[in-house]
Amino acid sequence: MDAYSIVLYLHIVGVLGLFVAFGLEWTGLSQIRSAMTLEQVRAWMGILKNVRKLGFASMLASVVTGIYMM
Repeated sequence: MDAYSIVLYLHIVGVLGLFVAFGLEWTGLSQIRSAMTLEQVRAWMGILKNVRKLGFASMLASVVTGIYMM
């Protein structure tokens, strides 16, 4: 297994992580819009805080590995 195969795998995992983060963010925002109580909003805001970290790490992995493969 060479370095290009490993980087390609990491690139694909990063892109999949981005799509997961986008889906969770979309779901969280739609749940916040339909929340009836402040506790529900706080629960979804906590989830969105963690999604932001996942999205940033996935984006960074995709960009760095994409530049390497270029």
